[in-house]
Amino acid sequence: MLHDCNLGYADCAHLPAERLADAVRFSTRRDPKGLLHIHYVCEAAHAPVTSGVLSFDTTASRWHKPHDDNRIQRMAECCVESHCKER
Repeated sequence: MLHDCNLGYADCAHLPAERLADAVRFSTRRDPKGLLHIHYVCEAAHAPVTSGVLSFDTTASRWHKPHDDNRIQRMAECCVESHCKER
């Protein structure tokens, strides 16, 4: 049984009508010190509502500060995993 929904523009009966975002976009940038910066933008009705940068230390394999929203944090973790597989 499905208990949670991912964020996105798809129509799903499990999504709460009132939510901060409909979708989250990610991009990555690696700096010379080995930090991987995950830039994110949360969108509602195709417009940005919040944004920020999460930093992951690839040498120590740890986040400097995880996102407060577990769904966004998990998506950022997937982004890091995907980025590291490409290397």
